[in-house]
Amino acid sequence: MKVYLETNLWNALCDHPADADTLVASLGSRGINLVFSYHCVTEMAKTFQGFGAAADRGRQLFSCLRRFVDAGARCAQQNMELIPAELAALTSTVSELNLRNGRARHKSVISSSAPR
Repeated sequence: MKVYLETNLWNALCDHPADADTLVASLGSRGINLVFSYHCVTEMAKTFQGFGAAADRGRQLFSCLRRFVDAGARCAQQNMELIPAELAALTSTVSELNLRNGRARHKSVISSSAPR
């Protein structure tokens, strides 16, 4: 099962830090994978539109995201990309949807969240 963490949940993880490696491994042992989307990354990036405390918060959010990406959280497709796939699955014999982005797109997210 894939659990999508939206922006509010990333904020909560940032405010109440959990060890990313332990949490991801514990969930993984139960067949649960944490995922996020480009939309979530875009929402977090909007934090940098402010100055001072807002920019500090943006750095905290991306630092938290980076820890979870390094621990195994993956970038899922955008919700609007999933709708056509879901419709196609309803009318075919497809038993599972691919929610993840390809390796190249995932690497671009990792590199864009790297500390500078």
